[in-house]
Amino acid sequence: MEKGRKRKASDVMVVRREGGTTSTPVISFSKRDMRYDLPKHDEPMVISVVVAEYKVERVLIDQGSSANILYWTTYIKMGLKPIDVEPYVGKLYGFASEQVEIKGAVELETTFGEGNHARIIPVLYTIVDIESSYNIIIGRPALNKLGVVVSTYHLCMKYPVGKEIGRMWADHQVARCSYEDSLRIVSQANMSDVNVLDMDLDPRCDDDRERPLPAEDLKEINIGPDPTHTMKIGTTLKQEDENHLISFKARGRESPYLFSMRE
Repeated sequence: MEKGRKRKASDVMVVRREGGTTSTPVISFSKRDMRYDLPKHDEPMVISVVVAEYKVERVLIDQGSSANILYWTTYIKMGLKPIDVEPYVGKLYGFASEQVEIKGAVELETTFGEGNHARIIPVLYTIVDIESSYNIIIGRPALNKLGVVVSTYHLCMKYPVGKEIGRMWADHQVARCSYEDSLRIVSQANMSDVNVLDMDLDPRCDDDRERPLPAEDLKEINIGPDPTHTMKIGTTLKQEDENHLISFKARGRESPYLFSMRE
């Protein structure tokens, strides 16, 4: 009897030890996670990821989207084969029942983060062929698979990597440019096909909404060799910042925000 009691006690202790090894790291945010000053314009969470050996910028993180969206123009620019897209019959719906046809679906390995804190997961993308200021939209399916916690206040997202925590911050400049570009997208004749995903995924992109007026005077500057390539900026912007913005926008006209990992 005594030996039996000792054996049972030992078994119980073993079970408890094994149960304690399954804990996951606690994810929290503090002032140390603030890479930028407090956002003045509530910029969206825009990051870069690696998809099919390509670094893709202008990737919107949207916890309000029930799908991961890959735009057709982005898919083609990555050099992927249309034949690999699985046909899909269906539609995506916006806030007011606006809808857009789904072109197909494809699963691609997607890398979040860099170095030892990088995570690679297969992401099932819904492909749509409409105009957008973003290349990809990461919705709840991929975010949940990654175990992401997003803080829009810190413009930072965290996810577990084994017993450690990976971190990604929004690209402040790209986020602001994406927002500005989304406001410039011109409405097409068929309103049911216009920016349905942009409106659903980032409500500020709706051109029909009343937007606030600028708080300062604006001036027009040239951002490319073509005289028609212009944009308006505030007159109080420092010359150094103005030159940096012109250089950034000029490069943006030549680049689709896609970079081969071999380059």
